[in-house]
Amino acid sequence: MADMNNARIIAIRADGSAAIGSGHIRRVGLLADHLRRGGLAPVLLCNPEASEIFPDALHSFAAVHPVTDEAGARTLLADRYPQGIAGVFFDHYGLDATDHQLYRSIAPHLSGIDDLANRPLDWDILFDINLGRSPADYASLVPPQTAIHLGRDYQIVRPEFHQRRDTCLKARKARGDRLERGLIAMGGTDPQGLTHSLLNVTAATLPDVAIDVISGSVSPELPRLRSAAARLGPRVALHVDTPDVAELMCRADLGIGAGGTMTWERNMLGLPSILLV
Repeated sequence: MADMNNARIIAIRADGSAAIGSGHIRRVGLLADHLRRGGLAPVLLCNPEASEIFPDALHSFAAVHPVTDEAGARTLLADRYPQGIAGVFFDHYGLDATDHQLYRSIAPHLSGIDDLANRPLDWDILFDINLGRSPADYASLVPPQTAIHLGRDYQIVRPEFHQRRDTCLKARKARGDRLERGLIAMGGTDPQGLTHSLLNVTAATLPDVAIDVISGSVSPELPRLRSAAARLGPRVALHVDTPDVAELMCRADLGIGAGGTMTWERNMLGLPSILLV
């Protein structure tokens, strides 16, 4: 890790919760890994709940600071890092230009990720990874000098997906159109509580197909999933807080799950999928 006394500090602002999920926190954690390798010191500003329920996702940061509002976050940065902040990076869809501007007095550079194009943003660099997005979508939402980078090439995906891509695609091509294994993954928290129903429907609809189910340990669905997996027998495997998502995706012939970050992981490994919004 970079020496906090000598390295340039990059503040990252993101939240996570049972309702929001862990996607933002995990995505900026990957960004933090890259920043640390570049000799920078990434510090995370997040809501208190995120630091409580996703502790495994916080190891990439040089420091983690729970915050409840942007004025308090700005004051914390100014007080805690008097040597200065090199920049602030936002991965937070609940903040807009009014919030961003609070950080201008302590950081010379602001940037961030957006997926919505639905509110004013005050950033020097903007990333939007959605397919079909155009710079015109942000024309009235950002300052004229903002550099806008669009498209899936800017998505942040865990290294193991890059590493497994070629091998996985070759294996998938060799298997052809066989449907022998399915994968259900509704994210780490499944705030809509859909995984249990999806498992029952999939098991009934595809009685000869093995099913892997991914769940986070913080999901309220977990007790019901354990019971369902026991009832359905050995063709159902429940994976809790698994580090082997890429391997499970490679083995699967069909993915069923939520959008978000996993959309790009499935895409990278060529996994045909049914997505729920």
